[in-house]
Amino acid sequence: LLLGFSLLTYTIHFEIFHDLRHIILYFIGDMGFLGIQAIIFYFAIDRLLNYREKEATKKKLNMLSGIFFYDMGIKVFNIITDLLRECTDCTTNFCVEQSWTSADFRRHQQAIKKINAVFIYHPEVVKQLLQVLKDNKGLVIRLMENQSLHEHEIFSDMLLSLFHVNEELQRREDLVNNPEEDKAHLLNDIKRTYLLMGQLWLEYMLHLKENYTYLYLYNIKNRQLKIRSPQ
Repeated sequence: LLLGFSLLTYTIHFEIFHDLRHIILYFIGDMGFLGIQAIIFYFAIDRLLNYREKEATKKKLNMLSGIFFYDMGIKVFNIITDLLRECTDCTTNFCVEQSWTSADFRRHQQAIKKINAVFIYHPEVVKQLLQVLKDNKGLVIRLMENQSLHEHEIFSDMLLSLFHVNEELQRREDLVNNPEEDKAHLLNDIKRTYLLMGQLWLEYMLHLKENYTYLYLYNIKNRQLKIRSPQ
């Protein structure tokens, strides 16, 4: 269609002006400028479109983060917090403040990776965690099926970790009298999920601060993510 349109245009031009030399002159000039046009399109328009597409995907993923947290994530995080025995700087990094800037969020997000969190095994709390994960297994699977999730490393890693914890807990018939090394293994899996969930929470809160101030202030005021003192 494009080639046909070009041929039609040149034909009309020739029929009106009968100047083949003029057509050839401009055709060669256009061909020479084609490389510059391609560069302009790639570095300007194409990158702009990619940026807008990535921003739209990022916004969609943050919406999914919100669904996850308010359907099950906050509940799971708070249950896991009941297993804490010792945690260095948990309160500092998890308790979002209204005055935090984008740089503050990124700094605390990186700090979470280095948190020294020690958990203690409480069978009743672990059973409670298992029940919540079983009740919401469908949500985790649906989120994992979302193709856009592959572009969000923290979110995808957290869901995989959460899914793994669910599998580990479900395949054990006895969560009370299991060996100490098995309890340590479970707590290590839970810790991984806890830290990833904390990083995802900060990213979600940054999204709210930049786009939905009223939701950000609501979360700051109500502190739905409870940071309890270690047991």
